[in-house]
Amino acid sequence: MVVDGGRRLWVLLLTLLLPLVALAPATATAHEGHGGGPGGGQGQPPPVPSEDRFQRVLLEGNDLTQPMRVSVAPDGRVVYIERDGRVKVWDPETGASVVAGTIPVRVTGELGLVGLALAPDFDRTGHLYLHFSRPDWDTSFTSRVARFTLTDENTLEPATERLVIDIPHPDGVRGGHSAGDLLMTDDGQLFIATGDNTNCCASQGFAPTDERPGHADGDAQRTSANTNDLNGKILRVVPKRNGGYRIPRGNLFPERLDRHDRTRPEIYAMGFRNPFTLGDYDEETGALWMADYGPDAILPDPERGPAGHVRTLLINGAGNYGWPYCTMDNQPYNDWDYEENRPGPWFDCDRPVNDSPNNTGLVNLPPIEPATIYYTYDRQEYFPELYGGGAMAGPMYRYDEAAEDSPTRFPEWFDGRRFLYDWTTDWIRTTRFDRRLTTPRDMREFLPGVDFVKPMDMEFGPDGSLYVLEYGNGWGSSNDDAGLYRVDYVEGNRTPLAVATASADSGTLPLTVEFDASGSSDPDGDALSHAWDLDGDGTTDATGPTASHTYTTAGEFRPALTVTDAGGLSTTTHLTVTAGNARPTLTIESPADGTFSDFGEDIPFTVRAEDPDGGPVDCTAITVTYQLGHNQHGHPMSEATPGPDCRGVLSPGRDAEHGPGAYVFHIVQAGYTDAGGPGGAPPLTAEADAVLHPPTYSAQTYPAGDGVGLYKGQLFVPGPGNWFSFPRIDVRDVDRLTMALATREAGVTLTVHAGSPEGPVVARFDDLPGTGSTSLDDRVYQEFTAPVSDPGGVHDLYYVASWPDGVQPELFVGDFTFETESGRPD
Repeated sequence: MVVDGGRRLWVLLLTLLLPLVALAPATATAHEGHGGGPGGGQGQPPPVPSEDRFQRVLLEGNDLTQPMRVSVAPDGRVVYIERDGRVKVWDPETGASVVAGTIPVRVTGELGLVGLALAPDFDRTGHLYLHFSRPDWDTSFTSRVARFTLTDENTLEPATERLVIDIPHPDGVRGGHSAGDLLMTDDGQLFIATGDNTNCCASQGFAPTDERPGHADGDAQRTSANTNDLNGKILRVVPKRNGGYRIPRGNLFPERLDRHDRTRPEIYAMGFRNPFTLGDYDEETGALWMADYGPDAILPDPERGPAGHVRTLLINGAGNYGWPYCTMDNQPYNDWDYEENRPGPWFDCDRPVNDSPNNTGLVNLPPIEPATIYYTYDRQEYFPELYGGGAMAGPMYRYDEAAEDSPTRFPEWFDGRRFLYDWTTDWIRTTRFDRRLTTPRDMREFLPGVDFVKPMDMEFGPDGSLYVLEYGNGWGSSNDDAGLYRVDYVEGNRTPLAVATASADSGTLPLTVEFDASGSSDPDGDALSHAWDLDGDGTTDATGPTASHTYTTAGEFRPALTVTDAGGLSTTTHLTVTAGNARPTLTIESPADGTFSDFGEDIPFTVRAEDPDGGPVDCTAITVTYQLGHNQHGHPMSEATPGPDCRGVLSPGRDAEHGPGAYVFHIVQAGYTDAGGPGGAPPLTAEADAVLHPPTYSAQTYPAGDGVGLYKGQLFVPGPGNWFSFPRIDVRDVDRLTMALATREAGVTLTVHAGSPEGPVVARFDDLPGTGSTSLDDRVYQEFTAPVSDPGGVHDLYYVASWPDGVQPELFVGDFTFETESGRPD
């Protein structure tokens, strides 16, 4: 077993954030060659393209409901799916999206409609594959991969369903770490990603191997490390024409007539936690590019193993990729004794053994393959360009010299480069690989000046442009900043940007709406002309930057704005207006947003919905859910139905920490959909959410900061005004703030501000004494308490350090607690 050697990376080198340079080399590594494939050919590489020649064009930014996956058809139509079961198509002929059809699904946990792949013969048959949790999930615990048919008229009928495979999940799971992506190759092989469906939290953010009776949901050995289970795997099958599938050659375990060998022949690769994205498959080399979300431990533990690392892998063949035994470049976890709560032996990456009582497969497993790329929450020495916690695998670009008629295709410089991105921290990078397809080379940030908002999926179209689906910020089903974008590269005249706003998106008849296009612009500074199709019938109803329209007929309308520049290039954007029905309003009256609740406590709530149309609102029709907030996302964990008085109680259970010092909090979300309006006006939905905080936070988990050491809680860059912040906090019921602080010298001051680093003072710790700290590894903390001044309302709180001349600028911040006179606030 690996004991000492396996610990060589557990004391991680924590480094300062490095500056990012637009499309400039992040390493000193030269090109391996260029053209023809991942390794490239011979000759001089083409020049690095200029960032200002790229354009991010919004195709659809209205009424997106948790967008999940995108695929571009050979005819240029963009097919994308939303978690609630909707299949949508953006048609380049109309410049608009339509709902092609809705698949019945059970949205629970992270499940719903989660996977999409177009068949190789889609242009002829309209066949596409979808992965979704079946509507009978609560009794079957089964997700399904099936084929459907999309017509040329952009209609998808559920009746065209042909079952490929049903995938049983462990009984009773909530649908967490469920993955679900699909990827289909040109020769008809279908890759299916499945997650470990294992509770993260009894393991303190490390490897979940809880073998105690009654704790099987905390043991990934029953799924990911189980050769007789389809969870925590990459499956590979070949769908048959009339349903079902056959097993291709080259999977991890052979297909046998009997099942006594305790293996599943569908398994191509095993040992994954949450393989959320399948980026691309190289038909020439057979390499599969994918990403796997890692566990949540912020820092390593010498008794348990490495910190939580996400992984991207270039898989060159069937194999075992380690979870829950090993991670990174085969760093082992400890076989923790959950009964005695103490360390056991270290797992062996070369000869892994699954002796869990929850295992139904082989005991002796294939040797573990190391990850290609891995990184954690802070920059490290091994991949210093990367940081974050949401690894995603994007496509590889192939430059087509024959596609001269595409004015927006990416340039030759990107040929053979693979895209990778991080959902949590919103960056996108590209890299090529060496000739052995084992080592990334020349890793660079892609468009660092562009604010991508939670990129969820991306794919190159036949036009050589990159199509990006962005989830948007927030926990709700409809984030205002979600969008479907096309990224173009343009050498000459660039396309104008069309931006339209409306004074109302719904209302009773007659409904008058004022439209405004003043936010539109042209990157070349050209003058713009504006054309409005206000009732969505394809004709121009008005010109100019503003327009007005009165709707007298009930229904949903898609008004369109087309802006055209002096060179004749145009862009169209759409809005949605519902006439004959006013959107309801929804309020979470309690708990108050930004206040406090301890983990494990029930959360009483009161919600109110009002319908401007005057219709009665049934409180029991309001849905209320609890999500465990973690970093910038939420994990759905429980739900409740209000009583007739609009009151209820959420029982979220207890989060045993995502990992030591994880940034976790509470999200209460409510939703209400009305019955629609008279004359066929469709139903409308209102949503609201409240964020609640635990009374104690660890400073090392701060989500934003300047001049501080990420996940160290250290303010150390010379110069005054360094800060970190925690968002959306209301201190109305807080009397004092207690902070654990460690300093090397006396004289440092820490001030807490509301709204900005210069905002109103909430608490002040003046002229702190030296606590005896001497270094990062020798911090001596003392607790200090200061009264809290309420600035009124909900604010981001900024913790700002300053010091007089001559004082060494070193301050470490540990845990801090919001308190009342009687104890913790609630």
